[in-house]
Amino acid sequence: MTWSNNSFRPLHKRVRALTLCFAVLVALPCAAQNASNGWRIMFDQRAGNCVACHSIPDASGKKTGIQSTFAPALDGVAARYNADMLRQWVVDARTINRETLMPPFGLILKDADLSDVLAALATLR
Repeated sequence: MTWSNNSFRPLHKRVRALTLCFAVLVALPCAAQNASNGWRIMFDQRAGNCVACHSIPDASGKKTGIQSTFAPALDGVAARYNADMLRQWVVDARTINRETLMPPFGLILKDADLSDVLAALATLR
């Protein structure tokens, strides 16, 4: 077998390409799983319980169950705020609005759960 310069790729480039493909394939299902856990947390009375104050559409865009009007509706929140601003609202909204009654969820939720809630909020465009 003869090798031509056109068909030969160094091993490190092949490994890098395979690693990138694997990372993309692994990350795609995780993102969906994280957002679904975020939805669970947002509607769970023992966790985030965001629906106690906010009107929130579910993952399919429908508003189900009892919806509150105490705080602003979260419809389209990802279109109104960038990811950093959303994170700050959830972690400690008092840094944005000193008068808010929103609890500092950065102290309440685990980091993984906080990321999951942010993934769910990012879908609300």
